[in-house]
Amino acid sequence: MATQSETELQKAVQTTDTIATAGKLSPKQASTFVDYVFDLSMLKDNVRTERFRNESMEIDEVTLGQRVAMAHAEASDPQRRRAVGHQKISLTPAEITVPIEISERYLKHNLQGESMEDRIIGMMARQFANDLEELCIMGDTLGVAATAADIFPGMSAGVIRDGYLALQDGWAKRAEAGTIVDAEGANISPTIFSQALQELPEKYQRDLDSMRFLLPRKLEHKYVEKVSQRLTNAGDAALAGGVAQSFGVRRTPVPLWNMTPTVVEHVVLNGTTAVELSNSPFVEVVSVTDTTLADVPVTPYAETTDYTVDAANGTVTRVALGSIADGATVKVTYRALPQMLFCNLQNLILGVGLDIQILEGREIFKNVHQYAMHIRIGTQIQNPEACVKVKNIGQG
Repeated sequence: MATQSETELQKAVQTTDTIATAGKLSPKQASTFVDYVFDLSMLKDNVRTERFRNESMEIDEVTLGQRVAMAHAEASDPQRRRAVGHQKISLTPAEITVPIEISERYLKHNLQGESMEDRIIGMMARQFANDLEELCIMGDTLGVAATAADIFPGMSAGVIRDGYLALQDGWAKRAEAGTIVDAEGANISPTIFSQALQELPEKYQRDLDSMRFLLPRKLEHKYVEKVSQRLTNAGDAALAGGVAQSFGVRRTPVPLWNMTPTVVEHVVLNGTTAVELSNSPFVEVVSVTDTTLADVPVTPYAETTDYTVDAANGTVTRVALGSIADGATVKVTYRALPQMLFCNLQNLILGVGLDIQILEGREIFKNVHQYAMHIRIGTQIQNPEACVKVKNIGQG
């Protein structure tokens, strides 16, 4: 049985005038669809969303500096004025498509019968919510290397650049322009949360109710497991699943933020000198390839033969007699230790274009129904200075 939100989505998207303009939703229908997607992910109530219809978007920010008050003598003009600062935050969206194909036979014989086709859009929205959450957190325009068959089943052996995650820099990458706390492999504990809070400038700490610790769900579970073992009121509350807070700031687990996220760096390998990666120590190197990696599968360089790895010290070293040229810049894709963000809810921005298209067609030779959704999204951090990223958190 469809939920109320699914029913509202179907009514908004499947009215008779919806597909009249080549599948483009009206602004109201698009907003309903976007709301539904947000309801299905951690994005709801945890980030700031902006909706736009232009090719790009600029957000005006007004600042007053750290202090506007000054001493005043009776019946006198202070002879000074505080200036108002202005700056624009640019957000350039990327085009995303969600293609789905279903056979005619399946539509006729599935368990949901004739209602199956009516649920296609809801299915697209649910999957898109997962993918959107992943891009918003872990996007990196450098482009991580991924096994070709994992991205496109049936593709030949080798690795390719993950074009989807390369569309936008996600918040984990953008937060590196702000304050970074290196846990240096220390396990999750109250000390980690305290360090993040202490590194945030005082002027951004006035409203802790609007702040959030965003962290992988498995990392949150590991922390709660530790706290629940204490014979204290805090331990009992953690075991009972109460409101998750640390030092007055709510913790928000992100389901699709991997405990050991896949990250990418372009580094220069000179001679046989070890190069330390920015996330040190790390879990493992996934692959080392040329920086020109694209959507054609290639065989990555071989560990031991072309390069060596020291995960504990966080380094990669070129092998003198290997295939990597001396002084070459390579793409290193590796799994890092857990990460966490500490910031204001309004600081993480997700822009969504309202010119959403949902199209339906049929391939007569294959006898399949095809559905496609086209949408534009963009991510940004309004003020990186007001965001703290904690990296290299231990897994213990």
